[in-house]
Amino acid sequence: HALAAGYAGMLRDILLNHAWGLFNHSELTLLEESLKALPWESLLENPRLVLLQAWLMQSQHRYSEVNTLLARAEQEMESEMDTTLHGEFNALRAQVAINDGDPEEAERLAMVALDELPLANFYSRIVATSVHGEVLHCKGDLTRSLSLMQQTEQMARRHDVWHYALWSLIQQSEILFAQGFLQAAWENQEKAFQLIREQHLEQLPMHEFLLRIRAQLLWAWSRLDEAESCARQGLNVLSSFQPQQQLQCLALLVQCSLARGDLDNA
Repeated sequence: HALAAGYAGMLRDILLNHAWGLFNHSELTLLEESLKALPWESLLENPRLVLLQAWLMQSQHRYSEVNTLLARAEQEMESEMDTTLHGEFNALRAQVAINDGDPEEAERLAMVALDELPLANFYSRIVATSVHGEVLHCKGDLTRSLSLMQQTEQMARRHDVWHYALWSLIQQSEILFAQGFLQAAWENQEKAFQLIREQHLEQLPMHEFLLRIRAQLLWAWSRLDEAESCARQGLNVLSSFQPQQQLQCLALLVQCSLARGDLDNA
């Protein structure tokens, strides 16, 4: 209503109180329209809203824009940035770096963020812990990575940050699979599917990731029909995305056909 009526001050106050709730419940379109309606000066006076806009960009994979926005905000802010806000900016930068394929920079930023952030700042601490765990996974330090992903899951569940709870479960399953603990990987996937059902996360691209690693696990157990079914469900989740994002599920379908000796279908 505030957006429709054009009351910038009222809209700002509503966003300051409720924006993170909207973000965590994936009300991204409404959030984006609301933030666009606010003047830049209003965002600068409320840096948490700049941070939110940056998170929105990151969720849309606009990585270079995130860093540009944060740098511009840091330059143009009237008041000094406090350590906590700096930590929040760094946690987001760490997430962008790992998504952009730069684990060294991601690790550096995540560690700086964890030093800067108070314990009460749970969202950014969840992000930084998750990124640190993912970096260790990339480096092959699976035991420490698993421990950090379990911490991430506990924190994310405690604070209802469902997409990070789901991400950490998927990561745990991948690590357990790599360690050869296939039954434990399966059980983690079951917890992840349950979370998707309970929190209605079926539309997240992460749902496809989960279906894909379930298909890989079923393939490892030679349960080819079920593996193929999971890969096809993964394709359905990504039906509105770019074709190249469907390649890994298609590759799994090819693997299933090859394993059956069905070369024509492959």
